[in-house]
Amino acid sequence: MQNYYFEKQIFITNKVNVINAFLTCSNDWSANFVTQLNGMPENNNKAPHILNTSANLLGICFLVLTSLKVLKLSGTTFIDECTSVATILFMTSSILSFLSIRSKSEKSNKYENVADIIFLTGLICLFVTIMMVTFNFMK
Repeated sequence: MQNYYFEKQIFITNKVNVINAFLTCSNDWSANFVTQLNGMPENNNKAPHILNTSANLLGICFLVLTSLKVLKLSGTTFIDECTSVATILFMTSSILSFLSIRSKSEKSNKYENVADIIFLTGLICLFVTIMMVTFNFMK
């Protein structure tokens, strides 16, 4: 029992030392350290996540638009227009994040940053749509 406690105490002490060493290092070194731990290159680290999430949200937007058409509410609400804008934004974000992943040039970071901004705008637009549905704003 005492041996287990001793080994656990050494493990915790080593963990604290690693964390303290990490926190006291310069920002450049710590960023490289985290990059090496994650196994991801420094550029294009957000683009795969943006592509995956925007493609999923694009499917949700198509589902909302189809539901409004089936229920014949598309002409009487503002929800379909807002969802259509979100669909266009998510499609643009998907395309730009894909280009960022595939690009080997300096434009890769630009594509990623623009895709990130467009993705956030699409999220805000989808949030407004959800609030309209939640509060029964049909006209």
